[in-house]
Amino acid sequence: MFSERKTMSHIDSDYWDEFARLNPETVCIRTLADYQVKQRGYTLPILNQDYLILPYQRQIKRLIEGGTPTEEDLTKEFTLMVLFYLLNAKNIPLVRKWISEKDLRGGEAFFRGPHALSVDLIEKKYGDNPEGFVEAGKVFGGTPVRFGDKSIALDIFPRIPVIYILWMGDEEFPPKAGVLFDASIESHFTIDMIWIMVNEVSRRLVEATG
Repeated sequence: MFSERKTMSHIDSDYWDEFARLNPETVCIRTLADYQVKQRGYTLPILNQDYLILPYQRQIKRLIEGGTPTEEDLTKEFTLMVLFYLLNAKNIPLVRKWISEKDLRGGEAFFRGPHALSVDLIEKKYGDNPEGFVEAGKVFGGTPVRFGDKSIALDIFPRIPVIYILWMGDEEFPPKAGVLFDASIESHFTIDMIWIMVNEVSRRLVEATG
C-alpha cells in the first residue's frame, strides 16, 4: 500500500519489472487477457476499449479499428491500475454481492478526507443532468441498472465490475453519487488501488461528455 503521490514513479517502474518476469499463460488465466506472441504483449479490455500492454517496451497502447495500436495520453493512475490488475488479479468468480467502499476491510477508516472517492466530480457534472450521466457511462460500455435515480454498471477490467449511482438533488438535499463494488474486488485490489481506480474512472466519465 502507498499513499504518497511522489512514490508513484518508483512503483510504476517496479511493476513493469515484475510484470515482464511473469509467465504469459498464468497471466492470461488470472486476468482474462490474451497474449500476443508476435508483439510479446497482452491485449486487455479496459472500460470497453481494447489495450495492448507491452511489458518490455513499458508501453500501453489503445487498439483502434482493425486492431491498430495508437498512442494515448494516459495518466499515471491509469498505468498503475492496469499494471496492478495484471500483477494481482485472481482466477476467481464474481461474488455477485454489491458493497460500498465502507464495507471493504479498512474502508471506513481509509475512504475519508483526502482519500474520499472522487464521486464529487460526478455530482458536479451530472447532478442536474442524469441523462448525460447515463450517456457518459455508455461511452465505456456501461449498462443502466436499478440503483438510486440513475445508475450504470461498468466493467473496468474483466474481473472488476462496478456500479456508479446518482441520486438527484432537490430543494432540501444536493445531488449525491456513489460507487458499488462486487465483493470479489478485495481479492484483486488493495484499498488504495481501489481509490486510484475510482479517481481515474470518475475523471473519464466526467470528460466523456461536453
